[in-house]
Amino acid sequence: MMYIKFILGQLKVVLLIIISGVFVYPFFVYPNRRSSWKTRFGLFRSKWYWFAADTEGTGWQGTDDEHYLNATFGLYELVKKRDDQGKWVPDYDRFWEMNELQKFILAYRWSVLRNGCWNYIQSVVPKQGPWENENCKISTGGASCRLWRNKYNLGTQSVTWEVEGTKYFRYSFTKKIFKDYYLNFMIGASTNRYLIKFRIFDIKDN
Repeated sequence: MMYIKFILGQLKVVLLIIISGVFVYPFFVYPNRRSSWKTRFGLFRSKWYWFAADTEGTGWQGTDDEHYLNATFGLYELVKKRDDQGKWVPDYDRFWEMNELQKFILAYRWSVLRNGCWNYIQSVVPKQGPWENENCKISTGGASCRLWRNKYNLGTQSVTWEVEGTKYFRYSFTKKIFKDYYLNFMIGASTNRYLIKFRIFDIKDN
């Protein structure tokens, strides 16, 4: 039952992406992005587009236009470079070299695929509390069976548990595929969301 519930939840995310991504975002949201940004502090903001503009109110230092670019296109995650101190920062020069189609695709990735999923995920949170009926099925790599396998914890883990009668599962692995490149897969319930992740990373790139 827990697996079926998880799959149905992910299908709901896909349906929301289709509705917003095909019918709403290209024709209503993206063309009016500048005007809606200017009115983002109105009552409408709490219910709609700029609800989770990531650099707003977080102490991030930048101009209002940089806030707009990061909230609209996600430059601080999707288009970035290292500064003189080795810190990742938005690459505004690279962004302004993009054509209009590239900018739209970037905004679509950020607002529909990334934030659309994230906002829904944050609204459906697994129950938190003491784990009951914990069943560790697989645990390799030396870390706890409860811990996700990621960039810092290699190996495989698979565990199920219950919180107040609701059953959850968590499965992940990180495996070497070539030299310093590793494959990571994560699926199941976390502490604050349900997730599915599939990524390849360089273990030396922190």
